[in-house]
Amino acid sequence: MKSFKILIVAFFILVYICEGCNRTQKKVEYIPDYLATVDVDTVKATLVSSDLELGYPQSIDFITDTLMVILDNQINDYVAHIISTSGKCYNSFGMKGRGKGEIVNPTGVTVSPNCDSVYVFDRSLRRLLGFDIKKILQKEEQEPIEITFDIDRIPNQHYVLDNVEIDSDGTLYGFTIDENRFVTFNPNGSIETYGKYPEVDPDPETNRSIWNYSESMSMSPDRKHIVTASFIGGMFETFDNNDGIITSKATKYFYEPVYDYAQGAIPKYVIRTKDTTLGFCSVQAQNNHFIGVFYGPENMYSNQIMRFDYDGNLLSRKATGIGMAVIGENDKGEVYALGYNGKLYRIEE
Repeated sequence: MKSFKILIVAFFILVYICEGCNRTQKKVEYIPDYLATVDVDTVKATLVSSDLELGYPQSIDFITDTLMVILDNQINDYVAHIISTSGKCYNSFGMKGRGKGEIVNPTGVTVSPNCDSVYVFDRSLRRLLGFDIKKILQKEEQEPIEITFDIDRIPNQHYVLDNVEIDSDGTLYGFTIDENRFVTFNPNGSIETYGKYPEVDPDPETNRSIWNYSESMSMSPDRKHIVTASFIGGMFETFDNNDGIITSKATKYFYEPVYDYAQGAIPKYVIRTKDTTLGFCSVQAQNNHFIGVFYGPENMYSNQIMRFDYDGNLLSRKATGIGMAVIGENDKGEVYALGYNGKLYRIEE
């Protein structure tokens, strides 16, 4: 009996040691030189003349190879706009306001996988509004589909969602900067969460804040891939999505995060300093790769578009000569960018 007790104690000691090993993260290796493994191609950014005036565009998503939807809620009465690649604005939708079908604080726009609807997420009102694209183009009045979110139903969720994507089967994917990174709302009513962050700082609050500081996030049109990228330090992580089950695929670290803390913030909130190396300000996921606008030390890469596969391999680098805020790519591989000046550009190959 005594030997049996000894075996039990030894077993639990071994389990504890193994759990400690699992919690121990490998030391992060920052590889700025990796970005030099692919030569920079200088490409032309051609201004696309448009009859739509934009203030501070937030995102682009393509409906077809020649039609895109732009989210911009700064200077117009409507927050979203369907525009052609030649610059023609076909219609604007999503009236500002707090009434039914109106939008206060849009933080994301996405086209449905079958390209018949476009969805705008309102962070303040915690709802996703779906608009029929055909009716938008024909300028017909419509009452958008409205999906609301109760964060009290989400485990470990303390803040509102930042954006929501929808799949063809009705599955909803919420993106957030909380303890959860992703929240999957299944059609059967069940909820699944993903809360793992790669460790760049041993303090969990600091670590989350580094990853979430002005984070860029995008889901591929086929909803099988996700990419998140940091603005501080230039890091990204890619994920596979298998019917709502999200798993990490690859992580790259380019520059070590340098930051300070916002005084009095609870939980901890990092802020950039004069010594911070800036990373990605925009990413867009495609079905077999993603593209991102990257800054780098002293903004030396501020005008570069980088293309990576989901294994983290750098495929191309392009310098444009303009300051880009948001980028988008259609199925033909044509890239369009919205500058900080609110202008639309076509990136020539």
